[in-house]
Amino acid sequence: SSGGANIIHTSNAELIGNELLDLRDAGDVNMLVSEDAAEITFIQLNVSEPPFDDIRMRKALAVGLDRDELNKTQNDGLPTVADGPFAPGSIGYVEDPGFPAYDPEEAKNLTADYVADGGKDSFTLTTGTDPATLRFAELIQQRAKKVGLKVELVKRDQAAVIDDAIGGKFQAQLFRNFPGGDPDTNHGWWYGEGNPVNFSRYDDPDINRLLDEGRSEPDPDKRAEIYQQISGVFAEQVYSIWTWYTPWAVVEDASVHGILGPP
Repeated sequence: SSGGANIIHTSNAELIGNELLDLRDAGDVNMLVSEDAAEITFIQLNVSEPPFDDIRMRKALAVGLDRDELNKTQNDGLPTVADGPFAPGSIGYVEDPGFPAYDPEEAKNLTADYVADGGKDSFTLTTGTDPATLRFAELIQQRAKKVGLKVELVKRDQAAVIDDAIGGKFQAQLFRNFPGGDPDTNHGWWYGEGNPVNFSRYDDPDINRLLDEGRSEPDPDKRAEIYQQISGVFAEQVYSIWTWYTPWAVVEDASVHGILGPP
């Protein structure tokens, strides 16, 4: 808007859905927004230690957050809310894989049950330091408090967030990963057995088996079924809290034309 750049490329959904959209509607910029082959924005959980080694707490956080409301508040509802690790267009995409729906009373019950067994109703959420990410972390903190979950924010720069993920030095993190393409590319991220880049640290025998089957299956229809089953395992076990598919925008000054390419 200041005339300092002819073209920008951004994945900041808050910026795209607000300031840039207003500029586009005013005719001041041209803009293309796409979720094709999108990465997933999500809350990454460390399932190797409390509290998220217990599925009750993973589910409590999942059902305690109204992800539609979070998206509308943070992004003006621009991105598409995600229920699984594969974006539309992927052979592994399932429209409704069974990810737990918003249910604040169930969140309170699950938390109370966990605390009754000696667990703690608190956890840390590691976040980057850019303003949009911090606002999202604070929003999660506020909404979690309403269902009895206490969230302490740990602010780290982007490189430190990744170091923490590799080292397992977190309980929950705001993260983005798993871009589109052949689902086999996720074999490296999701396979267990001591895998250092399986940041959530699950070693799920069903996911391991399905990843191996998908890698070796030549039939396209059968491969699709295999990866769709993986979507179901993620929904059932709640290893991550999916939030939305990450939109990308290419924005140009209104005087710049002809570089958007095909739809």
